[in-house]
Amino acid sequence: MNLLSVSKLQKEFNGDVLFNNISFDINSRDKIAIIGKNGTGKSTLIKMIMGDLDIDNGEVFKNSKAVFGYLSQDVISSKNNTLIQEMQGVFENLIMLGKKIASLTEKLALT
Repeated sequence: MNLLSVSKLQKEFNGDVLFNNISFDINSRDKIAIIGKNGTGKSTLIKMIMGDLDIDNGEVFKNSKAVFGYLSQDVISSKNNTLIQEMQGVFENLIMLGKKIASLTEKLALT
């Protein structure tokens, strides 16, 4: 299943092109990494995909059945948390919903 398609993405800052014509697909079984030097646009690309930053040109298509989370490198809620705890915080609403569904399912089974 295709989770994400990025087509001909472009981003400029003050007339300087950060990146241009970036296209790729991510499918459900893919394993990916975004690697590059500081200032090359890794976080900018992710923010554009998440909808947190405007796209100058190109398109992003996200599968409506997919759930995307983003753990910003700048926002760590507690230095006492492990990385997995920080990552789970991105999906806190879904985790709570899952617990509520499990609780209701348990109650229904008892009736």
